[in-house]
Amino acid sequence: MALIHGASGITYFVHEWKPSFREDGVFRYPDTVDEIRRINAQIANLAAVLNSATVPTGVSIDAPIEIAAMMKRHGADTYVFAVNMERRGAEARLALADVKGGRALVVGEDRFVDLNGGSIEDRFEAYAVHIYRIPAG
Repeated sequence: MALIHGASGITYFVHEWKPSFREDGVFRYPDTVDEIRRINAQIANLAAVLNSATVPTGVSIDAPIEIAAMMKRHGADTYVFAVNMERRGAEARLALADVKGGRALVVGEDRFVDLNGGSIEDRFEAYAVHIYRIPAG
Protein backbone atom coordinates (compact mmCIF):
# COMPACT_ATOMS: atom_id res chain seq x y z
CA MET A 1 0.00 0.00 0.00
CA ALA A 2 2.71 2.45 0.97
CA LEU A 3 4.87 1.90 -2.11
CA ILE A 4 1.91 2.17 -4.50
CA HIS A 5 0.95 5.45 -2.84
CA GLY A 6 4.41 6.94 -3.36
CA ALA A 7 6.55 5.89 -0.39
CA SER A 8 10.22 5.40 -1.23
CA GLY A 9 10.68 2.85 1.56
CA ILE A 10 8.93 1.11 4.42
CA THR A 11 9.49 0.79 8.15
CA TYR A 12 8.18 -1.91 10.45
CA PHE A 13 6.75 -1.16 13.89
CA VAL A 14 7.82 -4.21 15.89
CA HIS A 15 7.13 -3.22 19.49
CA GLU A 16 4.87 -5.25 21.75
CA TRP A 17 3.20 -4.16 25.01
CA LYS A 18 1.37 -7.29 26.12
CA PRO A 19 1.99 -9.63 27.83
CA SER A 20 4.97 -7.37 28.61
CA PHE A 21 6.85 -4.59 26.85
CA ARG A 22 9.41 -5.78 24.35
CA GLU A 23 10.96 -3.37 21.86
CA ASP A 24 11.72 -6.21 19.42
CA GLY A 25 8.46 -8.06 20.09
CA VAL A 26 8.14 -9.23 16.50
CA PHE A 27 10.80 -11.86 17.23
CA ARG A 28 8.29 -13.75 19.39
CA TYR A 29 6.51 -14.61 16.12
CA PRO A 30 8.71 -16.54 13.66
CA ASP A 31 5.99 -16.59 10.97
CA THR A 32 5.85 -12.78 11.02
CA VAL A 33 9.63 -12.51 10.84
CA ASP A 34 9.63 -14.88 7.84
CA GLU A 35 7.00 -12.73 6.11
CA ILE A 36 9.03 -9.55 6.76
CA ARG A 37 12.08 -11.27 5.25
CA ARG A 38 10.01 -12.32 2.20
CA ILE A 39 8.67 -8.79 1.69
CA ASN A 40 12.13 -7.24 2.10
CA ALA A 41 13.62 -9.66 -0.44
CA GLN A 42 10.81 -8.96 -2.91
CA ILE A 43 11.31 -5.19 -2.57
CA ALA A 44 15.07 -5.59 -3.03
CA ASN A 45 14.54 -7.77 -6.13
CA LEU A 46 12.15 -5.19 -7.60
CA ALA A 47 14.14 -2.09 -6.54
CA ALA A 48 15.11 -1.09 -10.08
CA VAL A 49 11.48 -1.35 -11.18
CA LEU A 50 10.14 0.45 -8.11
CA ASN A 51 12.63 3.29 -8.63
CA SER A 52 11.66 3.75 -12.28
CA ALA A 53 9.10 6.35 -13.35
CA THR A 54 5.43 5.60 -12.74
CA VAL A 55 3.14 5.70 -15.78
CA PRO A 56 0.64 8.30 -14.48
CA THR A 57 -2.48 7.01 -16.27
CA GLY A 58 -1.31 3.45 -16.77
CA VAL A 59 -4.09 1.59 -14.94
CA SER A 60 -7.86 2.05 -14.83
CA ILE A 61 -9.71 -0.10 -12.29
CA ASP A 62 -13.22 -1.51 -12.34
CA ALA A 63 -14.04 -3.26 -9.05
CA PRO A 64 -16.64 -3.22 -6.26
CA ILE A 65 -13.79 -2.66 -3.79
CA GLU A 66 -11.02 -0.07 -3.63
CA ILE A 67 -7.98 -1.28 -5.52
CA ALA A 68 -4.89 0.95 -5.65
CA ALA A 69 -2.48 0.35 -8.52
CA MET A 70 0.54 1.74 -10.30
CA MET A 71 2.23 0.89 -13.58
CA LYS A 72 5.98 0.95 -14.20
CA ARG A 73 7.99 0.25 -17.32
CA HIS A 74 11.45 -1.21 -16.85
CA GLY A 75 13.52 -2.43 -19.75
CA ALA A 76 11.14 -4.09 -22.18
CA ASP A 77 8.68 -5.17 -19.47
CA THR A 78 5.62 -3.52 -17.98
CA TYR A 79 4.88 -4.03 -14.29
CA VAL A 80 1.58 -3.44 -12.54
CA PHE A 81 1.48 -3.31 -8.74
CA ALA A 82 -2.03 -3.61 -7.30
CA VAL A 83 -3.39 -3.89 -3.75
CA ASN A 84 -6.85 -4.40 -2.31
CA MET A 85 -7.36 -1.58 0.19
CA GLU A 86 -10.29 -3.33 1.87
CA ARG A 87 -10.96 -6.17 4.29
CA ARG A 88 -13.25 -7.97 1.81
CA GLY A 89 -12.37 -9.72 -1.42
CA ALA A 90 -13.74 -9.33 -4.92
CA GLU A 91 -13.01 -9.70 -8.61
CA ALA A 92 -11.37 -6.72 -10.30
CA ARG A 93 -10.62 -5.65 -13.85
CA LEU A 94 -7.45 -3.63 -14.47
CA ALA A 95 -7.34 -1.94 -17.88
CA LEU A 96 -3.74 -1.21 -18.89
CA ALA A 97 -2.64 1.66 -21.10
CA ASP A 98 -0.72 0.67 -24.22
CA VAL A 99 -0.93 -3.06 -23.47
CA LYS A 100 -2.86 -5.21 -25.93
CA GLY A 101 -2.76 -8.91 -25.17
CA GLY A 102 -0.62 -11.78 -24.04
CA ARG A 103 0.02 -13.12 -20.58
CA ALA A 104 1.24 -11.60 -17.35
CA LEU A 105 3.34 -13.41 -14.78
CA VAL A 106 1.99 -12.84 -11.28
CA VAL A 107 5.29 -12.25 -9.48
CA GLY A 108 5.82 -14.50 -6.46
CA GLU A 109 2.60 -16.45 -7.02
CA ASP A 110 3.74 -19.06 -9.57
CA ARG A 111 0.86 -18.32 -11.95
CA PHE A 112 -0.03 -16.39 -15.07
CA VAL A 113 -3.10 -14.38 -16.06
CA ASP A 114 -4.25 -13.71 -19.60
CA LEU A 115 -4.61 -10.17 -20.88
CA ASN A 116 -7.90 -9.76 -22.69
CA GLY A 117 -8.08 -6.58 -24.73
CA GLY A 118 -5.34 -5.05 -22.61
CA SER A 119 -7.05 -5.91 -19.31
CA ILE A 120 -6.28 -8.19 -16.41
CA GLU A 121 -9.13 -9.83 -14.53
CA ASP A 122 -8.17 -11.27 -11.16
CA ARG A 123 -9.45 -11.99 -7.68
CA PHE A 124 -8.22 -9.85 -4.80
CA GLU A 125 -8.75 -11.29 -1.34
CA ALA A 126 -8.74 -8.94 1.66
CA TYR A 127 -5.65 -6.69 1.49
CA ALA A 128 -4.14 -8.88 -1.24
CA VAL A 129 -1.21 -7.61 -3.29
CA HIS A 130 -0.60 -8.75 -6.87
CA ILE A 131 2.40 -7.77 -8.95
CA TYR A 132 2.10 -8.45 -12.68
CA ARG A 133 5.06 -8.57 -15.09
CA ILE A 134 4.10 -8.26 -18.75
CA PRO A 135 6.88 -8.92 -21.25
CA ALA A 136 7.10 -6.70 -24.33
CA GLY A 137 5.77 -8.08 -27.56
